[in-house]
Amino acid sequence: MKNAQLHLYFGEGKGKTTAAFGQAVRAWGRGWRVLFIQFLKDSRADSGEATAAAALGARFRLVRAPLPVPVLADPGPGGKVLLRAACDSLLKAAEAELVRRRYDLLVLDECLVACHYRFLALAAVRRTIRLAADRRGRIVLLTGRWAPAGLLREADLATEMRKVRHPFDVGVKATRGIEY
Repeated sequence: MKNAQLHLYFGEGKGKTTAAFGQAVRAWGRGWRVLFIQFLKDSRADSGEATAAAALGARFRLVRAPLPVPVLADPGPGGKVLLRAACDSLLKAAEAELVRRRYDLLVLDECLVACHYRFLALAAVRRTIRLAADRRGRIVLLTGRWAPAGLLREADLATEMRKVRHPFDVGVKATRGIEY
């Protein structure tokens, strides 16, 4: 990518979205324009990052979409088709936003998971990465559990989050303000 770095936050451990959001807020605090796209996170669900992003104003744009089916349970073949369409539509919305306005930082949160489950084509994600770079973006940051080998080779920064232990392991439910 010309003039843009590719960053990956991936792995089984907690904290990928949190780290990406922290990086985005830091960049925003230095005057950068941020576009934060969240795949596989339903826009109708409560979210601390959506509340925070709304308070940051026009230089910080967070985009999510309503999901046609739940992601955590097996959506079945019909649900997978609907999730592919929803993810593809969200990626196209990101591209349209990149064409309308220059962003210094583009975050594609859970994009790597969407690619792993084939809800997004890696080629389409690469196209979006190139578009952000061509539009003078400084950093493109992707998150998710699994990082394709090709993206790992191309990344300027790759951080793997490794789970050692998590409250979920002993049946603790997601905590408002921590997991969402």
